[in-house]
Amino acid sequence: DESAVLHVYRAPGATELAAIRARSTFSDGMYKCPRTCTDSDLLVSSFEGCAALAGKGYCDSGSITMGGKKLSVKEDLCPQSCNRCDSVLAGSPVVGEGGGATGCDDRNVK
Repeated sequence: DESAVLHVYRAPGATELAAIRARSTFSDGMYKCPRTCTDSDLLVSSFEGCAALAGKGYCDSGSITMGGKKLSVKEDLCPQSCNRCDSVLAGSPVVGEGGGATGCDDRNVK
């Protein structure tokens, strides 16, 4: 049995609504996306995962091209194993604002 629990709340007014949207973990799924510091071990599984890449020194200047896009090991793929959480968590979570997220996009991982 797969089920989900959905809680729906009504904000009493505009001030409260703004306070909810201002939370660091709030996402509207399109324009505001909470930043995360998570390794993409599944994407680099053919390289034995992020811990192995970090252990072999790939955090310094390593990169991997996937889907025609060059991704850095230290920030795009393995920020946690490369101790780059401060860097990837910095900036605005609002898409396109001050070096913020590039979008709330799900990625098709095959």
